[in-house]
Amino acid sequence: MRRSWFAAAAVVFVFGMVAARWDAGTGFTSLLRFAEHFPLPRVPALAGVPVATVPGNGYDGQYYSQLAVQPDVRLPAVRAALDNPAYRARRILLILTAHILGGGNPSLTLEIYALQNVVVWLALGWLMLREVDPIPGLPRAAVWSACMLGIGSLDNIRMGLVDLAPVLMFAAGVALVRSGRPRGAVAALALAGLTRETSLLGGALLAPVTDGRSGARPGPGRWLRAAARWALAAAPVLLWTAWLRHNVPASGLPFRGNFGWPPLPFLRNCATCLRHIAAGDLGSRWVFGLIAGAGLAGQSIFLLLRPRWTEPWWRVGVGFAVLFWFLGDDVWHGYWAAARVVLPMTFAFNLLAPRDRWFWARFTAANAGLMVHGIWRMLP
Repeated sequence: MRRSWFAAAAVVFVFGMVAARWDAGTGFTSLLRFAEHFPLPRVPALAGVPVATVPGNGYDGQYYSQLAVQPDVRLPAVRAALDNPAYRARRILLILTAHILGGGNPSLTLEIYALQNVVVWLALGWLMLREVDPIPGLPRAAVWSACMLGIGSLDNIRMGLVDLAPVLMFAAGVALVRSGRPRGAVAALALAGLTRETSLLGGALLAPVTDGRSGARPGPGRWLRAAARWALAAAPVLLWTAWLRHNVPASGLPFRGNFGWPPLPFLRNCATCLRHIAAGDLGSRWVFGLIAGAGLAGQSIFLLLRPRWTEPWWRVGVGFAVLFWFLGDDVWHGYWAAARVVLPMTFAFNLLAPRDRWFWARFTAANAGLMVHGIWRMLP
């Protein structure tokens, strides 16, 4: 890999912003966004553990990190601490890794969970340097930065979320597919599914493609093998979900607003942003909600209208490009949630968009809002 000054600068920035959130009393728990007046009782193991809090209702990291401390969601005290126990527990991978590495120490487990995404971000950044290495000049730095410094990536570090780790699994899966190791790619997709269930939308990565030498199209046998591989990759999260359904009573918020009829939720988000802006409210929620929301829509349209089946990243991203239009009003309540949900789409778009004379105009329209707001929100 060639000199990567932009990656070094980004690492210094991220490390600096994470370090700025450390407190002698509460460590790095400000990255978990615990609510100041938590609406639910915390898990018993956190009694007496100092935790940083924020005004309001906090955010999702407070639920995942509590599961990391006490992952047995069958316990009534654990379920009482979660807004939707089965939904949170379904995304078990980062929860389990923090629990195991924490060794039963609640305070240490919280710290490990809070910092896991920094490690994920570093590993993904290294893999992305390999992906952008063939790109010449400044577009190389721009593509890498759009992937790693957008709000979809950085908010995972800032709020202890689970959307970034699946992209790391996808990047590893792409490398494994290119090197002719589909079994490894199956394992990568399975881990992505256990981190976030929507990652199964990237299963087209395992699909067969036209032979580059002979030009022969894949026959039924190859498609059957690909389907079997996808089923194998999906099995862990499907079995885990079935276990949760059987062992965890239905409770908590239903989250019915996560999906809606396309493109109505997206258009309602745009209309809401325009209404606030027209009324003189230039808050970042509305300005960036309009600019970055339009950028995400452009990324989706690009991937959907320019199919490149032989490209592994296109096969990863196209399912999320479709999902984008089905995201519901609850997701668009803060556009940054939509940016995180379809984060693989953003990576696919930036890696596949042509470096032609329209590159900078296309790049700016699709990424400027996501990057500016992502970096701004990382500031202490």
